[in-house]
Amino acid sequence: MGGFTKLVPEIVESSIWNESSDVRIVWITMLATKDENGYVRGDARTISRSANVPVEAVEEALALFQQPDKGSFTPDNDGRRIAPFSGGWIVLNHEVYRAKDDIKREQTRLRVRKYRDKVKSEDNVTQGNVTPALPSVSVSVSASSSEKGESEGDRRNSDFEECWKLYPKKDGKPQAHKAYNKYKPKKEDVIAGIKRYIAYVEAERKTGFDRRYANGSTWFNQQCWESEYEIDGAKSKSDPERTRQILEGFNAR
Repeated sequence: MGGFTKLVPEIVESSIWNESSDVRIVWITMLATKDENGYVRGDARTISRSANVPVEAVEEALALFQQPDKGSFTPDNDGRRIAPFSGGWIVLNHEVYRAKDDIKREQTRLRVRKYRDKVKSEDNVTQGNVTPALPSVSVSVSASSSEKGESEGDRRNSDFEECWKLYPKKDGKPQAHKAYNKYKPKKEDVIAGIKRYIAYVEAERKTGFDRRYANGSTWFNQQCWESEYEIDGAKSKSDPERTRQILEGFNAR
């Protein structure tokens, strides 16, 4: 199978962790041996040899993984974890976790870029390349938001609803709303980020790759409105015309 599989910390909080040690070992073995498409090759005997677990225990685990699980973190497929496929098994939530990894990589790249920009700015200050500061100006606001008939909380709720209407995969709305209130982004930034993300996914699908949308809760919790996405080798943020064309095709469906 080859490759590196990162186990997310949530695995120890999942319902799988309440099962027997044999079930947990079989599940971790399947995660470790799946390929880039989420495919695990082999029958119960093959997995038994890889996991060093009796065949009977593997068969029980495989049956369990195919059953609905209301305690699963991901509501897709009613909580089922695997499905039989030609000569093996498909890990059903593979694309969800792959999308999370893509998002985390984008977040890491963005943080590294911000850090480098900060270091470069500090170097400029140290070398005396400082732009003179403009005089500060204070402005008093005569009318509060409550006097205008709308509180700050009401405005943020209204902004979130507007953003949520645009997001294509509406799973985990309460968690997404909580994240929106926690990070307090500008509505315009979130809307622009959603449009970039849709353009990215649709462009990937046009190449024949079955790119899945991340759950709404995942996208908002990861602050993905800050991410840039590659479209035909170019950043979608820097190519608004290409983004607009793809979005028009998406909205017309």
